[in-house]
Amino acid sequence: MRHALAFVILGLAAIAFAPMARAQNLVQNPGFEESTDDGSGGATTTPGWTLSPGFGTSFIFTDGGTTQSGGSANNGSSWYAQFAATSAGDAQSGTLSQMIATTPGQYYTVTFFLANFGGPHNTFLATFGGQTLLSLTDQAGDGVYHSYTAVIRATSTQTRLAFTGEQDPSAFGLDDVDVEAGPAPVIGGGLVSLGFAAAGFVTRRLRRRRAV
Repeated sequence: MRHALAFVILGLAAIAFAPMARAQNLVQNPGFEESTDDGSGGATTTPGWTLSPGFGTSFIFTDGGTTQSGGSANNGSSWYAQFAATSAGDAQSGTLSQMIATTPGQYYTVTFFLANFGGPHNTFLATFGGQTLLSLTDQAGDGVYHSYTAVIRATSTQTRLAFTGEQDPSAFGLDDVDVEAGPAPVIGGGLVSLGFAAAGFVTRRLRRRRAV
């Protein structure tokens, strides 16, 4: 009986610690690697993404880590989206967006990497279905990519993922965008990290869900 009980416990432990299959990334061209160089070391369009008018907002191809901002892509890749301004006086916010197929009521985990290659003046706003994922204003630059994550509940079958940025003296770098279905927030509350900013971890407390 003891041997049988031991086998049951070991079997349950194996199930508990078995690696979970990674959910599918719903973002097309998440690292902008499908971009095509237009001969200038960059591109003005990339598959899957829509770029609204915004002076100085562009996709920049990095070659040996050298760009107009002195920045580079995240994790050694070649491409990233750069929100840059060639003239601080004329700078306007540009929005990069993509429609994501979602299920109403389903929770989605949104993750992206953002680097600030310069100081103020700058603004950056990330939204999913109109819900704010991250909002920055006049942040000091450190040139390092930081990961930002938020869990958002979808309300429609098509959800707009959007990034709006303005960086007057230099550029923001956006890379490796990921949207995956689940997991739902833990019942009973807890903290969901919205990423690491210069001031530290920014968190949002989830409201307690009423038990059914």
